[in-house]
Amino acid sequence: MFLHVRLLPAPRALIVAATLLASSSLAILPIRLAHAASYTFTVINRADSVGVGTCNLETNKCTTLRAAIGFANDLAGSNTVTLMVPAGTIDLTKGELAITSPGLTLNLAGAGTAQTTVERSPAAPQARVFDICAPNSAPPPPCASPGPTVNLAGLTIANGLLSNDSGAGIRNLGGTLSLNRVAVTGNSIAVTAGTPTVPNRGFGAGIFSGGNGSLTLDKARITNNSLTVDVNAAGGGAGIESRGSLVIDASTISGNSVTACSDGSLCGEQAAGLAVRFGPAAIQNTTISGNVGTNAEGGIDEGFGPIKIVNSTITGNSAPGPGGFGGGFLTLGGLATAAILINTTVSGNTATSGGGLVSFGRSITLQSTIVANNRTIVGGISSDGNCNQPMASSGYNLDSGFTCGLRGPGDLSNTDPRLGPLQDNGGPTQTEALLPGSPAIDAVANSACPPPPADQRGVARPQGAACDIGAFEFVPNKVSITANPSSLPASGTSTSTITATVTSAGAPVSGDTVNFSLFGTCGTLTLSSGTTDAGGIVSATYVSSTAVGFCTITATEVAKLARASVTVIQTANPPPAPFTTVVTASPPIIAADGASTSTVTVTVTSSAGVAVSGDPVMVTTSGGAACGSLSTSMLLTNAAGQASVVYAASIVAGPCNITATEADSASSGSTVVSQFMPPNNVFVSAVPLSLPANGTSTTTIVATVTNAIGAAVSGDTVSFTTFANPPGACGTLSQVAATTNASGQATAIYTASTTIGFCTITA
Repeated sequence: MFLHVRLLPAPRALIVAATLLASSSLAILPIRLAHAASYTFTVINRADSVGVGTCNLETNKCTTLRAAIGFANDLAGSNTVTLMVPAGTIDLTKGELAITSPGLTLNLAGAGTAQTTVERSPAAPQARVFDICAPNSAPPPPCASPGPTVNLAGLTIANGLLSNDSGAGIRNLGGTLSLNRVAVTGNSIAVTAGTPTVPNRGFGAGIFSGGNGSLTLDKARITNNSLTVDVNAAGGGAGIESRGSLVIDASTISGNSVTACSDGSLCGEQAAGLAVRFGPAAIQNTTISGNVGTNAEGGIDEGFGPIKIVNSTITGNSAPGPGGFGGGFLTLGGLATAAILINTTVSGNTATSGGGLVSFGRSITLQSTIVANNRTIVGGISSDGNCNQPMASSGYNLDSGFTCGLRGPGDLSNTDPRLGPLQDNGGPTQTEALLPGSPAIDAVANSACPPPPADQRGVARPQGAACDIGAFEFVPNKVSITANPSSLPASGTSTSTITATVTSAGAPVSGDTVNFSLFGTCGTLTLSSGTTDAGGIVSATYVSSTAVGFCTITATEVAKLARASVTVIQTANPPPAPFTTVVTASPPIIAADGASTSTVTVTVTSSAGVAVSGDPVMVTTSGGAACGSLSTSMLLTNAAGQASVVYAASIVAGPCNITATEADSASSGSTVVSQFMPPNNVFVSAVPLSLPANGTSTTTIVATVTNAIGAAVSGDTVSFTTFANPPGACGTLSQVAATTNASGQATAIYTASTTIGFCTITA
């Protein structure tokens, strides 16, 4: 099991004033507090007013969100204020919500992105929605140190509108800003024409984070924000403009747009989706799609700082117009720039110049990454636009053309990755699935993966013999097969409909070839091979033979050689009166050690109670992974009407149902073999889960080992390993192996590094 420890910028020294408030009996707090304290309030209505005495310590309620934030701003020192915001829309009519108090921690939680919205009222003048470290001058001064820490969760931020300014949805000029399950959507900035000597500027229509601030996104959605740039002006980052530390996990940046003037010498522009300046930036498990930068860049542009992208999808972004370049990902270079893409899929992006990956400095480093079907489109003519120059390879990459110049171990060029469309394939973000038969499947050497331990959706790697290239780990196809009816007379003319269904990760697989084979006292099948339809289904008709017994029909799909079988019973024609089939197991309880056995005995008697000899009997198991194996599945009763088979245990605890079906009258019976001694389970936790990246802060890692019935396992050895995103994000562990105590727990002390990012600790 693994978990993420998130590293945040190291806090600066806190200065706490010595003045205390003597509050009134009504607990109204109109003046500035100076002691460190924690407060939790519920905002009780959606009006936008400051009011007088509107936060009450006796009821823990504030009348409005603006009043609650005003209360928080009046606190001096390292105070924590948590605000619970109701469902509904808060229309701001009095301008931005400014969060200004140095050292303040403000937690603001809504009822969910679909339930709680904070927006500029459509009837209000231009204004942003949230301003962190709001200045009173232009250009804005640096934020007072330490800036506020603002944690937003479960809400939508919308309809911010600005001209020649930055951060219409949120502006952060030096605080520590975190968004968890937050949507930032429909915010706009217009950067109007300036002069050659005094150009106008505006960045980050959705979010602008600059100064000495940091920005963290977890399961956030930054969508449909827009920015226009006229001549003698500069702007970009319609979704996000980050000029400091940036961490993004399991988020979506989609549908944002920049429209810049067509003459690049007259206006400066940046990407529509995400613009990163001066880093560092760590992005994982994230989809950046459908962003349009007209005469600008499409998905991401980055410059002058390190950026690492892991398990992410960059697709369907575009940069049209004569000034459009870098449809997917562009890096400007610079001495501090190091761009690394690991297990990432970059596909279907377009631009007038450089549809996929563009570097104006050192090469982008690729590892286990797909760069496919990106196009450069000039004058209506499309050409291979995957890479604008040869990229550095750490191995096991796939280029659908030749422009990336891949030369690393396991690299594939001029290869179609067979990608599915961008859609919900499970997990918090949309992904592009590898289709059956993709050359990216199982194409990464075991020495190179894992890590990462899972794909963009959270599906463990590997699923097959080895890890897959790109952000998506292919789950092998599954075949199911049915016979209707499953029992029929051995007449030579009776029929049963055989239906095979092929799925991958639960979705039907169309166009797959399925081969059928027969084993036993079989008749004929109208189809030996067929192609699945849109529902993943192919059907055939089985015609019985004239022999009493069993016919096993196996369906094998060609793409991944998945298979499944069904058995048709051919009874006497006409069948006799129903027989009685009794099944027993001795012993009925065995160890789940993969070696213990139980003898299963089948007894068949007629309706008159007479033993039936020479009757074919088929034995099957059901119970999933708990079921072990049978020494044989086809039996013939002896003179006493009995037949036996040996059942060997699995290594998974639980019951296994064993069913015997005789052929003459198709009667059946069953018994259960119970298995114990299950494998252990490991659960890992860390308290705290987030640390400052200061090289000294610590957290305790606890691994708890239990068996399948929940009992602690003592004396077991647990090993700890780490995986950093970006490199250097992992600190040190006090020990890499430990022995569980009487409570089944083994511990290690983790000490933070000085690099911001994620450290995945696996026990």
